[in-house]
Amino acid sequence: MQIRVLFFASFREMVGAGELVAELPEPASLPAAPVVAVNRLFASLETPLEGGDEVAFVPPVAGG
Repeated sequence: MQIRVLFFASFREMVGAGELVAELPEPASLPAAPVVAVNRLFASLETPLEGGDEVAFVPPVAGG
């Protein structure tokens, strides 16, 4: 199945892209990661993924 993976802030800089398409075997779930969202909703690491899902990795944000 294909999912769309989004990267923000420092993750975007590390990966060198804001997004990519990943091909995963079924069933698939999220790897250990910082805050993640699936289809624009915050998700746990046990959230099952489906073809066409959008996964976003969100780095910690500090304010001041």
